[in-house]
Amino acid sequence: SGVDARWTMRLIEIETGRINREWGPLSTEPACASLDRSATRVAVGLRAKDAFEVWDALPGSRVWTLMHPAPPGPDLRATQFLSCWVAFSPGGNFIATSGAQVHIWRAGDGQHLTADPDQATAISQSIAWSPDGRTLGIGRATGLVELLDVAGTASVIPLQARGVIGLLSAQSGNRPLSPLASRINPVLALAFSADGSRIVSGTGTNVCVWDLEARRLSTVIFGHDAP
Repeated sequence: SGVDARWTMRLIEIETGRINREWGPLSTEPACASLDRSATRVAVGLRAKDAFEVWDALPGSRVWTLMHPAPPGPDLRATQFLSCWVAFSPGGNFIATSGAQVHIWRAGDGQHLTADPDQATAISQSIAWSPDGRTLGIGRATGLVELLDVAGTASVIPLQARGVIGLLSAQSGNRPLSPLASRINPVLALAFSADGSRIVSGTGTNVCVWDLEARRLSTVIFGHDAP
């Protein structure tokens, strides 16, 4: 919420609409937020700065600011709307942030651990944690999904889409750059199944189901085009 340019965060009970807690003021307008499972800390992304803050939920005080290294090139996201994603891992050990790039931080002290090398385009890349907190799913602007091995080598694992949607012949290493199908759009939402065997990605027009054991796209559900 904003009052006289003083931005705050509020924790609201869904059933009653009652405000449980309020934090702030923030230094600039928030664009995304995540509450850890114990509801003791909240992470928030700041729209204008491409930075993230972690707040102690009980006293309502700022713990630290997560300032990641600058991306290798200019920020390609639309300057009028700097989108972001932020998420605590299920066990609360890590924080994933997605602004110009995706970064992993240690939740205990805010130390930067690793980063995904790819840079966002017009919008930030959607992210989702696996149920065991060992893997971070990243939704690409190409409509593809890749996995960041947080608990292991910090390598990026591509999920293949051949046989379901065609891919352009252009490659970046071993990773396809973009799908050929015109109805595959940037990934806007991402979620793991409860057992961690699949990941589902959503765009403006379709839903894709990815088989993680086979590491490939298994199903595309096409929706309606915008009127």
